Amino acid sequence: MMMQTKIMGADRDTRCDCCGRKLKVGILLSNLGTFGADCIRAAMPCDRSRYSQGKPDASWLRTLAKIAERDTEKRIAKMGYTRAMFLNVDPAKLEKADA
Repeated sequence: MMMQTKIMGADRDTRCDCCGRKLKVGILLSNLGTFGADCIRAAMPCDRSRYSQGKPDASWLRTLAKIAERDTEKRIAKMGYTRAMFLNVDPAKLEKADA
């Protein structure tokens, strides 16, 4: 079951809630937690109408997280990134790792 979530910001020097991997930049998703870009990509469906290769690059997801952390909602809208901040993910694929 797909769910739409929003990139809320970036966490520095953290761990992925999905796999427990150490991250330089973790992506904070609304109501889900902090995840690595590769785990988020794995949980996203292929969408060729939105992304030319089906899914966004991991580096693009990290860039969006940094933009969300740094800028206000108004500034993000002015730059045209409002839609890019929303992602469709399968929350079952982002299950929390056992500590």
